[in-house]
This record gives sequence, C-alpha cells and structure tokens, in this order.
Amino acid sequence: MKNLKLEIKLIFLAIIFCGIFGLAKSSQAAEYYVSPTGSGTNCLTGSPCSLATGLGKLTTGSTDTLYLKDGMYNDSITVPVSGDASHYITIKAENDGMAIVDGQSVRVPLTCYNKAYINIIGLVFKNSSQSVIYVNGGSSNVTLQRVSGYTAANDNTNIFEISDSSHILLEDCAASGNARKMYLVYHSSYVTVRRCWGRWTGYIGTGGGVGAVVSVYDASNNVIENCIGLQDTTNRAMPVTGIGLVAQSSGASINNHFYGNVAYNFPDYSGIKDEGIQTSGNWFFNNVSLNSNVGFAIENDSSDISQNNTSINSTGNNYTCIISGEGTSTCTIKNCNLSGGGTGLYSTGTLQNTYDNYYALSRNYGGNAAAGTGDQILNPAYDTTTYGKGAYLMVPTALQGRGEGGADIGAEALYGYQDGTLTNTALWPWPMEQRICNETGYSATYEDRYTGCASGGGIWKTLDGVYSDTTPPAAPSGLSVQ
Repeated sequence: MKNLKLEIKLIFLAIIFCGIFGLAKSSQAAEYYVSPTGSGTNCLTGSPCSLATGLGKLTTGSTDTLYLKDGMYNDSITVPVSGDASHYITIKAENDGMAIVDGQSVRVPLTCYNKAYINIIGLVFKNSSQSVIYVNGGSSNVTLQRVSGYTAANDNTNIFEISDSSHILLEDCAASGNARKMYLVYHSSYVTVRRCWGRWTGYIGTGGGVGAVVSVYDASNNVIENCIGLQDTTNRAMPVTGIGLVAQSSGASINNHFYGNVAYNFPDYSGIKDEGIQTSGNWFFNNVSLNSNVGFAIENDSSDISQNNTSINSTGNNYTCIISGEGTSTCTIKNCNLSGGGTGLYSTGTLQNTYDNYYALSRNYGGNAAAGTGDQILNPAYDTTTYGKGAYLMVPTALQGRGEGGADIGAEALYGYQDGTLTNTALWPWPMEQRICNETGYSATYEDRYTGCASGGGIWKTLDGVYSDTTPPAAPSGLSVQ
C-alpha cells in the first residue's frame, strides 16, 4: 500500500514538473532565419528558409525573433500575429540596413494590420503598389527603429502611414522618393516620431492638395521630436510643408507637441504648420524653419503655444497667426527669433507676443500684430561662415539671456528629446547619417559632400566646436509633457 502511494506521489510530481518545464519552454524566445534564396524548413541560421516560411513560424504571444539575412527580397511582409505586453515579436535585419524588401510596385512591402507588441528593426522597404509602410487597423504598441522607406505609388500615397492606431514609435527612420507625405500620422494617438529624416523629392498624381514630410492629420496626443524635413526644390509638383499638423471638419488635432525639429527649403508653403478647423493645445518648442515661404503658419488653432523657435529667411511671413473660414486663432509666441525675408509676425487672430526678436525684415509686423512686451531688434550675428545653416540651430551670443526671465531667444536644436524631455545626448552628427548616405546618396548632417558620401544637402559645414562649451537649454516654463 505504501509503495502504491509513493508511486502516485511520484507520478503527480512528474506531471507538475513536466507542466512547469513545458510552460517554461513555450515562453522561451525562438530565433528564425530567412534569406532571399532560403529553402530550409526549420529556418536555422545555417539553413535559412524563405520569408513566407519564416513568417509562418512566428507564434502569438511569443518572444520570437525573425532575422532577415542580407539581400533583396522581392516580396512583402504582413505581420502575422501579435505579441503581448511581456512578449514582443521582433522582425529585424540580421545586419542593419542590409535586408531590403522590394514591393516591385505590385505589393505593399510592410503591413502591420490590427497587431500589437511588435518590433520592426533595421529593415529597408521600397517600391510599393500603395504606401510603403502601413501600421493600421487598430494596431498598438508597435515600434519601428532604424527602418527606411522609399518610393510609394502615385496619387495619395505615403512612405510611412500610421492610421487608426495608438502607442506607436518611429525612431531613427528615413524616408524619401515619390510620395505625397513621408510620414503620415492619421486618426491615431500617442504616436512618437523621433529623430526621423525625410527628403521630399517628388509626387506623381492626379489630385491636388499639399505634400508634407511629417504630417499629423486629424490626430491627437502625439509627439514629434528632433525630426528633419527638407524639400528637393528641383521638383515643385505641389506645395509642400515641412513638419506640422492639420485637422479637417471630420476630425480634430489636439494636444500634439513638437520639439527640436528642423525644416528647410519649402519655397511654396510652410516650414512648420498648425492648420485646421478643430485644433487646440498644440505646442511648438525649440523648432527651426529655414528658407520657406512661411516659417511658422498657425491657422485656426484656438490655443497654440510657440516658444523658443527660430524662423529664418521666409519669403512671405516668418510667423502667422490667422483666421480662415469659421475658425478662431489664439496664439502665444514667446522668446522666438524671426530674422530675414518678408514680414516678421503677421496676425488676424488673437495674439500674445512677448520677448521676440525681429531683425532684417521687410517689416516687423503685419495685420493686427504690434510690438509686444520685451520685443527686441537685435542682430543675431549667426556664424554661418563657419557653420553654414547649422549656425541657426544654436543660440548666438546676442540672443542669450535676452528673453523672458533671462531665458534665451530662439531655438537650440543640438540635443535629443526623449518623450518631450530634453536630454544631454548630442544630436549631431545625425544618428542615421551613414545609412541615409548609403541609401540615398545624400548627407543628413553636412552641407557638402565628403569622402564616402556623394552629395551634401544637410545642415552643417562643420561640427568642430559645436559641443565644446554648450549645454542643453532649460525646459520651457509653464509647459508639461503629456
């Protein structure tokens, strides 16, 4: 009898042990490898399988990683399953930037539809039949890091399109080629677009409208930080804005925050824009607009805040606060530098402007705008001889301590933001400099070409001395991160 009881106990313990072992085994991360010519069945690194087979190996709620070996995949990726809060599924290049998914203009290279807890890392996507990269259909907690996209289809298509989704991160990404918009955040919330570079080069389509590098469209509670937008002005197929937001009558764009962004060369439209019927509570801090038609265009935002921004050489207005249609505009502009070009500050809305600097303009004020408390007329004396356009990303000596409460006037875009908080991490040279140069032939950092990069097109003549005695500016007073 004792032996029988002992056997029962041993069997019971064995069942428990096997259950625990099996559970532990099922939660372990599996690694799968694919290649453009893969034909294996187990997707091992020495015997990779096809992309389709590898995608089929990923299991729901796992911490599986699918590695794409170097090469050109004339194929597409549709994310097949979701992870969970403790188990992210990862699809990444084995070597950063060396795995390329080419839709050949007949497929969408990347689709993440109604999926959650997904990482996409280090891949290149190009030549789509529609937009190049879709994250849509209720997706959430999706991260795209060091991902680049090029060349969408004609008409109303984009490179990165985030729609009807939430809690999405785009970090250190690059976009260029035919498309209406490089980065579109549409009907989405809690999306962060961080350190993303976009070069608008052209659009082929039958519809009109406005193009953009980064566009927050009928979307709220999003953060755009340390992004670069520029236009290849040899192609002016449509008016293009650099970085901004828009809201139509069917939607709203509320409580979006823009920190440390740089937009340049938008001769037919605006560098930084806030436009729409239902917009409010949008913040612009430490942003720079160079060589555009309008530097900062605020239209129908009921409570826009613009602080420590810089607008240089706008052919029209450096800053506008205007009402159109049935909207209203209430704008706060403080500690901003408006220099060169047409009008400094133009308004038809309700305006509170204080401690701004106006220099070398055809006129300082237009519309109902007038001098505000603490306004200055100081020559910033930017050292463009040494630094080129990069000089405008630094606060010159003449504007240091001249703002409200002894703050600086103008933007300093030298350090990185993290979720709206300024860090002491240097932003330059650009984190994706080598990838962008390899893939596009252009530099994100330097104005001129250099050994290993065929073309310039960036901001800086040199970075020598930029970080020698400079510290990040203080956080804006009176503002809090969402």
